[in-house]
Amino acid sequence: MRISEDWPVQVQVPPNSSPYPRRDLVVCVHEFVQTVPPPVALYEVVQGTPDALAPWPALSGNAVLLAVGYLPSGATVYSQVWQVGPPGEVVNARFDGSQWRIIRGAFAAYRTIYDINNGRASFYAVSPGTLADDAMINWGSPVLSYTAAGVDQILDLAGPGRTTQTVKANADAIAAEKTARESADTAFQNALTTEQNERVAADVTQRNQLQAIQGTGGWNDPPADNLASIDARVDALEAGGGIGLPNHHERHETGGTDQLQFDSLADGNLFKKMTAQERPNLAAAFSHAQDGSIHLDAQQKGLLTGGQDCPIHHHDSRYYTKYWLDDTLPLYARASHKHDDRYLRLVFSAMHLFEPAESRLMTTLDRSPDNMAISYAYPGTNDFPTQPAYALGGRTSELSCWVKKVGGDPDKDYEIYVQNRSTYRLWINIDIFGID
Repeated sequence: MRISEDWPVQVQVPPNSSPYPRRDLVVCVHEFVQTVPPPVALYEVVQGTPDALAPWPALSGNAVLLAVGYLPSGATVYSQVWQVGPPGEVVNARFDGSQWRIIRGAFAAYRTIYDINNGRASFYAVSPGTLADDAMINWGSPVLSYTAAGVDQILDLAGPGRTTQTVKANADAIAAEKTARESADTAFQNALTTEQNERVAADVTQRNQLQAIQGTGGWNDPPADNLASIDARVDALEAGGGIGLPNHHERHETGGTDQLQFDSLADGNLFKKMTAQERPNLAAAFSHAQDGSIHLDAQQKGLLTGGQDCPIHHHDSRYYTKYWLDDTLPLYARASHKHDDRYLRLVFSAMHLFEPAESRLMTTLDRSPDNMAISYAYPGTNDFPTQPAYALGGRTSELSCWVKKVGGDPDKDYEIYVQNRSTYRLWINIDIFGID
């Protein structure tokens, strides 16, 4: 039997004044009776119950479902309309008047819908064995849908708002980005190599400068060896030999004038290193009149003695000698020693791992501390303290330490407390100083 109309049929949509959405059914009501004329078919809206889930209303026995309308809260026009019936196909599923149900849960079910309002064909599927027999089906989102513009799922690969961009264009963009990043990496490596080369050149320059400072012997003659060589030359000069000349005292055993002249110094190592201005002065110093152990030239002697000979000059006991300094200073410089009671000294030091908001008694002293220093570090692997330790860092303002006096005179004590007011686990160190 086929029911047809000669002109469009209109139905009245009941407005939705509820705060919830509503789902209505548009139906054709007709009962076949063999009469002339046949019974008239009626078209009406079966109003659903407003609810957050917008359930389907039930169908009467003689009603044929034509369409489903979704009416939002406060609306008078359907925001969505689903046409029921051809073109469409359902396999292993049935509609019980309000819900879709699977017939045999061991088998797959699928449903196709073609929406003439937007020209979209949608394909829904349920995998076999996922539902029990006659269980309700929630079709969810379509596994495949398409319009004249193409398949929705493929168009979506181009990204929101870029439906005209193809998958190939995306792949080309990714490849171009990869090439750009590889170029950037190459430029970075080249810059790094240039910097390393510049550092090597700077290191070579610094090494050459050190070689120049170290003097004869160059890089293979360390400063300690040069210093030892200088000490040996000083000792030789003090003994009278020194710069490769005969013993100076031996030249004066018989008195008289030492005739050592400028030319006789030409082979001396020290003389070779002197400037043109220094060499005559040295020659004059070694060519002079002498009396006993006095080794002065005429000008020096005149300034010291007023023109008269004098015995050898010695410093008295008011002066430190080189030998006393060499023997005595190392005893003070290398031996441990203690400052007097004018200086602070460390009387207590401890470090503990504090939980957030934890307070702890660190120690008890028999006198008030003169100074306290507090620092912290973050715990790392196995809760061990990490580096660096912060004397003044981001958590310093959240650390507290205070002194609490307990007992009375003369036996009062001083308790030292530390508190972690931060939200972090911290290793906290406290150093306490006092003056004896």
